[in-house]
Amino acid sequence: MRPLAAAAASIVLAGAVTSLAQCGSGIDSQPPHPLTATLWVVGASGHMQVSRDSGETWLTADLGTASNLTSISALNSTHAITGGQNSFVAHTEDGAIWTEASVEPSPSALLNVMLLGAGGVGYALTATNRCSATADGGATWTATAAIPVANVPQAAAFGVDTAHLFVGSFDGSGDTDVGMSTSGCSAFSGTALAGTGSGTVSGIAGFGTSAWLIMSQRANPPTTDLIFTTTNSGTSWTPQTSPLGTAQLFSISARNMSTAWISEGTGRIIKTSNGGTNWSTVTVSPSTAILKVVFVSDLLGFALDVAEHVFRSVDGGATWKRVQTFSIGSTDLAAVPN
Repeated sequence: MRPLAAAAASIVLAGAVTSLAQCGSGIDSQPPHPLTATLWVVGASGHMQVSRDSGETWLTADLGTASNLTSISALNSTHAITGGQNSFVAHTEDGAIWTEASVEPSPSALLNVMLLGAGGVGYALTATNRCSATADGGATWTATAAIPVANVPQAAAFGVDTAHLFVGSFDGSGDTDVGMSTSGCSAFSGTALAGTGSGTVSGIAGFGTSAWLIMSQRANPPTTDLIFTTTNSGTSWTPQTSPLGTAQLFSISARNMSTAWISEGTGRIIKTSNGGTNWSTVTVSPSTAILKVVFVSDLLGFALDVAEHVFRSVDGGATWKRVQTFSIGSTDLAAVPN
């Protein structure tokens, strides 16, 4: 492990950030929700903000790095990992103290980190098409075989057994590729999403052998087929017509293969409760892309837009309220129930 600062091997949470409501923003009130959540927002130059009360108040985590953080993932309210540029990756086992680790072979950037499952099983995807694995919550990492996709991975997800892994890609000419493994971060096989043309996979939500997949663009040609599902570990994918037309899709949060939320580039979030047969649409942040949507229960969810607004829903996404605004170059949000 490498120390996060010259004076100490780990950095703890620092002073509190005033809540948006306390700042007199005029934010609308929400009814109390019996479930609370822990949230992390990461951004440029090593910035991280943490909330233990569903976004009401925030703390600053000083990770002692100037690297831009691009991804944050949490197993629960105490175990999380984050990664970003300059090979930086750090983990916490108590929700307060963060310790830097090394991912080998050292990548120039980590595109995505995932932490899940008993014992702290996790994975990191790099800008060099590599997948590294951890079995101890991010303290140590083992490099594995390259992922057989055309270009750098853009999204990943894991099944409930921590073994099924789907990795999407960008393709500028042929059909978009998806790499798949049924043995964790190794033994990948690849398949093309037939008929997709050039495009970018922007999100995957997996449940064992089944998964949702969304694309941020389909430029060759433009199309409304931006949502796909599989029930056979990715051997075949069934397209669905997006109710948002050709709008770019940015992220997906799914409770199962029936209920899912998807965010897009003009501030809207859509929801299905019947596997994509029907969708409802709500505008969360007009004309502003929603980078991330995360639901920790059927009712409690959170969203982050490119203007660095954090939103909360307590009614399954029917309505949303802004709870905080940052200026840290926010790139990703994670949320887990307390």
